[in-house]
Amino acid sequence: MRTSWSWWGPGIAAFLLTTGLALPAQARLPTPEQAQRWDEGTALTLGGQTFKLGILAFDYGITDRINVGTDPPMYLIRTAESVLVPNLHIKVIAYRWNQLWLTGQAAIYYANVQKGDASGTLWAIPLTAYASYQIDPRWWIHGEVTYDIIWGNGVGDLTQTTLGGSAATRSLQLAATGEYRIRPTIAITLRGRLQVYTSRLALSGSANPDAFTSIAVDARIDPRNSHPWEVVPAVAFLWQRIRLSVGVGYGNYFVPGMQVALTERGIVPQGSFSVVF
Repeated sequence: MRTSWSWWGPGIAAFLLTTGLALPAQARLPTPEQAQRWDEGTALTLGGQTFKLGILAFDYGITDRINVGTDPPMYLIRTAESVLVPNLHIKVIAYRWNQLWLTGQAAIYYANVQKGDASGTLWAIPLTAYASYQIDPRWWIHGEVTYDIIWGNGVGDLTQTTLGGSAATRSLQLAATGEYRIRPTIAITLRGRLQVYTSRLALSGSANPDAFTSIAVDARIDPRNSHPWEVVPAVAFLWQRIRLSVGVGYGNYFVPGMQVALTERGIVPQGSFSVVF
């Protein structure tokens, strides 16, 4: 499995390099309206031929309706563990009418885990539907429904390489964000997220320790926290070239992009910085 998927990292790097080389000829400065779109966790998108280089995501607007990108923090895991997590996401506007945006996003994350005598693969596929509505020039409301699919397989003891302590293989999350514009380039946001459904983790396997012994395992494990949640107020600055958001809240931290919730509840930081060109 490791060999057959070894092209993921170089492949995505080549895609981003190719996109970057095309930018001087195709990319353009976002219009004021496009620069003021808050596209993180909403139905809004970047403008066409616009590139966003951020700490949470690299995104490129192929057109005004289609964005593609990847999440660089997943690659940084490699600095601490011998795990590479190549990933890709695509966001498409399904419907837009005046102040109403309806958008869908699909993402895929893949990890090949090698630790000691244990090896395995992990897949995560979050599927998200967004709806955003501009009530008036100052107020926006954003809704989100995410169905997260996670599964993996392997050989050996993988107990020391669990993903954030989460035991969910299927989850359904609802999120809502209220946005108020103090100025066209400054917004105050309040986001809430709740995991309304978490399936049991299904485990199955077999082993033959010796010629006379056969072991079969078929188990269902209840998640430690089946309904994680978070509430996070923040402030966002949406300048034409730079976007910055900072906030802090309380609840369970959801890993950006994958939307996998950590089991421990506490302070939840939020931060994002990106350059748009």
